[in-house]
Amino acid sequence: MVEFLLPGLNPDVNQSKIIFIRSLKIKEKHMKEEKIISFGEYLDRVKKDPQIVTTAHQLIYNAIMKKGVEKVFGELYGIDSVIEEVVDYFGKASLGGGRSKRFLFLLGPPSSGKSTIARAIAWAIDDEPIYCIEGCPIRDQPIYLLKRRDRLALAKELGIYLPEGDICPVCRKRLKTEFDYDYTKFKVKIDKISVRSFNGFASVDPTDPMSFDKARLIGSVTLGEKEGNPDNFELDGAILRGNRGALELVEILKNLTEALYVLIEATQSKTIESPAGRTEKIYVDLAIISHSNEAEWVKFYSDKKNEALLDRMHVINVPHNIRLDDQIRVLKGMSIATPRQSLNYHVNPLSLKLVAAFTVMTRLQIGGETDADEALARMLAYNGLIAEGSDATPATLMKQYPRDGWQGISNRDGAEILEMSLSMKQSDKEMCIDPISVLDAIDKFISQDTNKKFSVKEKANWPPLATILKKDFAREAAKQFCTIAEESTQLCTDTFEKYLEAIRNLLNRVELNDQQKDLVTYVENGWRDKSDDEKNDKRSDISRHIHSFTEASEDMKTGVYNYINSTVIIDVISRLLLSEQELTSLDKQNDWLNLDQFVKEKFEKLNYCPKCLRRVAHWLKDNQKFP
Repeated sequence: MVEFLLPGLNPDVNQSKIIFIRSLKIKEKHMKEEKIISFGEYLDRVKKDPQIVTTAHQLIYNAIMKKGVEKVFGELYGIDSVIEEVVDYFGKASLGGGRSKRFLFLLGPPSSGKSTIARAIAWAIDDEPIYCIEGCPIRDQPIYLLKRRDRLALAKELGIYLPEGDICPVCRKRLKTEFDYDYTKFKVKIDKISVRSFNGFASVDPTDPMSFDKARLIGSVTLGEKEGNPDNFELDGAILRGNRGALELVEILKNLTEALYVLIEATQSKTIESPAGRTEKIYVDLAIISHSNEAEWVKFYSDKKNEALLDRMHVINVPHNIRLDDQIRVLKGMSIATPRQSLNYHVNPLSLKLVAAFTVMTRLQIGGETDADEALARMLAYNGLIAEGSDATPATLMKQYPRDGWQGISNRDGAEILEMSLSMKQSDKEMCIDPISVLDAIDKFISQDTNKKFSVKEKANWPPLATILKKDFAREAAKQFCTIAEESTQLCTDTFEKYLEAIRNLLNRVELNDQQKDLVTYVENGWRDKSDDEKNDKRSDISRHIHSFTEASEDMKTGVYNYINSTVIIDVISRLLLSEQELTSLDKQNDWLNLDQFVKEKFEKLNYCPKCLRRVAHWLKDNQKFP
């Protein structure tokens, strides 16, 4: 066993050696799993389980179905219809029809999830077993060794479809020189797809179109050697590395179009030219997953010379997510860079909601300040909150606004706003992404000069969106504070009795103190347009007929709630943040102090930390944002 390589190991002393031992064990395990069987045994297995002979599209579709769509694409939110189209593509392509002769092309704005979809597919097939010819540099299907007539006979016997295809030039030479045309002498290897090792998977990044070499896709020939000899072929091109699995073409349209013509034959006839360019074709079986942004697509699509490539594409649109709840989930899953790389920071739920809402609203078709309210309503409608009396649905809205999701800021921009809200001045103990800092960060993001990628017209729509978000945030945050007053029954009762005492003093021409004046102003907020005589008439009526808080009108109750929030609750919150020494010096007989624990428990349930609780409370009070 590998343990004897390092005798006397003490795990408590040298952890690096433990890691080394474990890596050797893993390697030893994989070596044991790499089984080599005879071709005859392979055929017996095929007869018992024909599913071991799978095309690349079948392999991917089966892997997605086995692991579950939600698990495979679990990091993607708000683009459910896109995921359905992707799965449907592989489902139909696995049947071997016309869909399998087109490569997948994901089209959408930057950071909409195209690369994530491609990599999710790749990781779905990672570690999936495949049967291949032992010694074949491109992992050919062993079934290709059968002559076509024998393959057809076996397919008829088993009542299944066996893929067409042929062995590569290297295996063909071995068949002639090493095995004297006896294909049964070939061995079969049970291999596995490996994304990290680029075994059955490959990825091609965009390069300068003028320097793109087709050899990156099909391989090359050893210099100075006879080009027609397969032994001199470097079968390491991306298409050949991805054979039996998948090939990802990143930002495909940024490459020279002529260099991509190899994809036409790779999808239509499942062949590519050999690196020598003069000998036989090489059969390939792989799923090609490409993606690009809209700007390159518009240019590519308008060029008539690209019709052949367009005909080989199966295009799926991948717009930005425009569902608020899903965008919050996206932001939760993104990595946020923090000052001093601290991992201990708090994120208020309203902070995430603000950034998510701003992100989504920038992605909607709007035409100016008057559309900001409508954009907010549309965002909520996409999230399932349809306004009363409206017959709009997400489906009808998408038809009415087809560009929704094709513009606006990316998920990366949203993460940048969250990062901007974390001040370098914050101490490690109070690192917090609070809603007020987020509002400031949104304003800063709008005004900064680094947003060159957005048009002046598009950016002009953002300030009204930020304004409407501040108003909406104020309403929601104020409601959270107001519920404290509503749940403080005794405090509401006592406060209303103080109001009744104050209006009796007014009716008796007794001067009010400042606290009483504030109380009357809050409770009678809806009477601002009335004359003093009209106000006194109402006060007289209230004094005679209303004797308790429960009998008060809803407007008056709201006034009481607002008064409590703006004076009592804010004061209690301030006291909660005082040190123990400062707190003991306060008047213990103050009735408001018995609210301390109640307020603290209430906001802890809402996931407030002391810092964001303080900032939100004082912002609401300073800006008079209580409803």
